[in-house]
Amino acid sequence: MASMERKPQPMPDRTPRYRIRTAAQLSGVMPATIRAWERRYGIPNPERSESKHRLFSDHDIYQIRSLKEMSEQGMAPQQAAAEILKGAARVIEASHEALGGLRATLSGARVSVEATQALLRQHRESHQAWGSAVARILDATERFSPEGVEAAVQEAMLLGSGMQIFTEVFRPALTQIGEAWHEGRFSVAQEHMASEIIGNATRELLRLMQPLEPRRHAVLVCFAGEYHVIPLYGAAFELVRRGMHVTVLGTGLLPEHLLDAVAHLEPDLVGLSLTHSIPPDKALATLRGYQLAVGDRLWVVGGRGAAALTAEIAAVGAIWARQDWSEIWPELAPRLGLEA
Repeated sequence: MASMERKPQPMPDRTPRYRIRTAAQLSGVMPATIRAWERRYGIPNPERSESKHRLFSDHDIYQIRSLKEMSEQGMAPQQAAAEILKGAARVIEASHEALGGLRATLSGARVSVEATQALLRQHRESHQAWGSAVARILDATERFSPEGVEAAVQEAMLLGSGMQIFTEVFRPALTQIGEAWHEGRFSVAQEHMASEIIGNATRELLRLMQPLEPRRHAVLVCFAGEYHVIPLYGAAFELVRRGMHVTVLGTGLLPEHLLDAVAHLEPDLVGLSLTHSIPPDKALATLRGYQLAVGDRLWVVGGRGAAALTAEIAAVGAIWARQDWSEIWPELAPRLGLEA
């Protein structure tokens, strides 16, 4: 298997603050699994309180999530852990290099140390606020309190840009709520209650972010039989950020219904999201239906379920969105007449 080498990311805060139950909620990984990973792979590496309880930092949560995501993508946990630890070493090395450059810049420009510390503190506090917002949403959902979820969501709406709020709060919260339902920790009613409130806020954020003078128009839909909308909104926020107007048509749209939408809306780009797995032969037949609906327009198929259908996606002339739409934007932009 090819190495899934991860690029160095900014180092999350290492202050120990979360007990293992909260760490499990924030990362979406069961406490027993976290303990097993710590014992077998050295990830995470939490500190201990005076009473010997594990205390996890945002950095620990980041590493747990990374190990979970890489394992879900097919990498052996032991190999994934090794990649993460190598990545952490590269981050430390890059941080030393950046610190040297920062010192030179500060010296040359005579920027105050206080101003730099304020920027670092603001960055750290933002990550802490996002994690706390997710935890409040999960807590209110567990208590089956729509008022509590609504309050937590409204507070989260003040924590950054629309893109940040979705990627750092709403998407992690929806993902963890779905996993809690799947594991039997949340009921169907709890999951629907929280998803509806967060979904309404997500749609409002997207509406507020739509450009006043869009350069292109995209239509986004879920594959027939697909009802997971989180990846769809992830793509929507990315495209809006690039100056496109986005119309989200939602879940389970059949090819003939997309044909009607394309005829009336005349989009420049059509995107389909597929999370669940379907047999390649069935997928190809459905993709050919979408191909007829889209016509000669640029179109993209993404989502976790699309990863097993790359040959079928290529056969119908669509582009496969691997993980993030930002990765394929350099390919899409020239064909849309936009800047990469």
